Amino acid sequence: MKAGAVKAAAAALAAAKTAARKVQAAMPEGEAGAASTAPSGAAPQAGATAASGTTTAAPRPQMHYQAGGVRGTAAPVKPAPGSAPTTGSTPVVPDAGPRRVRLSVSRIDPWSIMKLAFLLAVAIAIMTVVATAVVWYVLNSMGVFATIEEFIRNTVGAEMQVNITQFVELERMLSLSTLIALVNVVLMTAVATIMAILYNITAALVGGVHLTLTDE
Repeated sequence: MKAGAVKAAAAALAAAKTAARKVQAAMPEGEAGAASTAPSGAAPQAGATAASGTTTAAPRPQMHYQAGGVRGTAAPVKPAPGSAPTTGSTPVVPDAGPRRVRLSVSRIDPWSIMKLAFLLAVAIAIMTVVATAVVWYVLNSMGVFATIEEFIRNTVGAEMQVNITQFVELERMLSLSTLIALVNVVLMTAVATIMAILYNITAALVGGVHLTLTDE
C-alpha cells in the first residue's frame, strides 16, 4: 500500500512538472492578453504598469497536487543561465566565414636556428657526396672521360701523353666533394645563426615580419 502511494506521488510530481513547463512556455502570451483586456478603471494588479512607466511580470501560478495522501506544490522550472530560450525558435548564428588572425614574428631563437641549419647542412653534405659518386659512375659508363682524353690528344698532338683519368679518379672526386660538404656545413650553420641574431635586432627596432593566418 505504501509502495503504491509512493508511485502515485511520483507520477503526480512528474505530471506537475510537465504542466509547470507548459505554463512557463505559454506565460508571455497570457500576460500580453491579460494586459490588453484589462479595463482602464480596474485596480492595479501584479504585472500592471508601475508608476515609473516600467511593467513588472505577474507571478507565475503554482500548481498544487495531492496523491496517495501526499501533498505538494510544483513550481515552474527556471531555465539554466546561458541556455537557449524555450519559447522562441533556435537562434541562427550567421556564418562569418573563416577567421583571420594577424600575427608578427617578433623574435627567433638563435639556438634552434643553429640546430636546424646544422642538420640541414649535414643532410645536404651527404646528398652532395652521394650525387658525386652517382654522376661519376654515369659519366664513366658513358665513356665521357675517354672521349675528352681522345679529343685533347687530337687537339694537342699524339706525341703528348695525356691521362685525364688520373685527375678525375673516383677517390679524388669523393675526397673533393667531402671537403666541400664539410665547408658547407660550417658556413650554413654560421650564416643561419648570424641571420637569426640580426633578425632579432632588426625586429626589436622596427618590428618583425607580419603574418595573416586563416582558420579553415
